[in-house]
Amino acid sequence: PLPDGRRLLVDQASSATAWVAVRAAAERGEPIPPGVAVDPSGAPTTDAAAGIAGALLPFGGYKGGNIALLVELLATIAGGTFSSDAPPFQAGERSPGVGAMIIGVSPETLTPGYPAQLAAQLERWAEESGADPSVWIEKPVSPTFDIPADVHARLVELSRG
Repeated sequence: PLPDGRRLLVDQASSATAWVAVRAAAERGEPIPPGVAVDPSGAPTTDAAAGIAGALLPFGGYKGGNIALLVELLATIAGGTFSSDAPPFQAGERSPGVGAMIIGVSPETLTPGYPAQLAAQLERWAEESGADPSVWIEKPVSPTFDIPADVHARLVELSRG
């Protein structure tokens, strides 16, 4: 959260490109860029259909692969299925078992004054680079939200160890 009620939001896949973009290329019979996917045997491919049958590669080489590993671990801790065990999104008789890990952090509690520092830094980066901060900063949001009572009770129980 930022001091004016806006919040910084990052939503990103860890693959070199979005799965839906590869699927769309396959449907149109178009190739995909090199370095995006491998076929079922693990060989690099520019064939979108082969990439869907194989696997998408992570962005950023092995460093991106490490981030993808962390995302996978958090998703499976949250109840998701390991990607190698999940059925395809586009077909199948069972859910791919996607997990959603939500981590709430109070920056002000950890570092007093941090939200103001962050807001100033984001503005500075935007001025220096010409970036549009509205891409990563959402409009003001409500400081409260509702969650089901059973979820709240479980979170309280977990917080107490």
